[in-house]
Amino acid sequence: MAIDFETISKKLKTHNIGRNLHVYETVSSTNDVIRNFAYDNGLTVIAKKQTNGRGRLGRSWASGDGGIYLSFMLTRPFEVADIPVITIIAGISVCLAIERYVPCHIKWPNDIVINGKKVCGILAQGISTDGKTDAVIVGIGINANTNAFSGDIENTATSINLECKKDIDENALICNILENFECLYYSTDKNAVMDIFKQKCITLNSEVTVHFHSGKGDIKGVCTDILPDASLEVTTNGGERIYVSSGEVSVRGIYGYAK
Repeated sequence: MAIDFETISKKLKTHNIGRNLHVYETVSSTNDVIRNFAYDNGLTVIAKKQTNGRGRLGRSWASGDGGIYLSFMLTRPFEVADIPVITIIAGISVCLAIERYVPCHIKWPNDIVINGKKVCGILAQGISTDGKTDAVIVGIGINANTNAFSGDIENTATSINLECKKDIDENALICNILENFECLYYSTDKNAVMDIFKQKCITLNSEVTVHFHSGKGDIKGVCTDILPDASLEVTTNGGERIYVSSGEVSVRGIYGYAK
């Protein structure tokens, strides 16, 4: 079922997230559009297509037909350290929603993968004024009913439709994601939320290569833990424990999904 404002509004069971809702046919990116609105906790923008979708570290995100592209806004005073945790909550929310159709996993910090291929990317960005972060925008791009991929992503991307062999109700999926996020975001048991992430995260207990953007040499090891601040504990092949955050490094599995 195509994305529809009225259907989402009627089905959605949230208090804040998605209650101020805007649906578009095509936008540059939902993260760009939502910045044109006044700050409003739960404000949500959804588009059927993006012309300039972006992912983590400035990478482009293919945003054609059959995808779901949405952003929502959270407002309150934030610390920079809050953003990786919000990314984790968004990842769990999407993963649980997709699992209604097909098994999937989270690749730390912000990708959802099915059978080793990327089906969703997440980008959380803080909005700062006068040195203070007053809002965070969470952008989510999902290959829901995308039928084919080409170019560089032909062998690394997939869609829910391709994996479960049936069309996806995009409106129901959107509602489920927003409902999951609101429940987890306002949960008082953050340890339980992190436990869910660890259960879903394919990076944990896997061999990884830590690539430092600063140019420092790569380090290989095993991801042995994910800490409450969403950083990884990596035990190197030499037995040293190092701690890395998404802002400092890229972590790439040595096998399987590799981007």
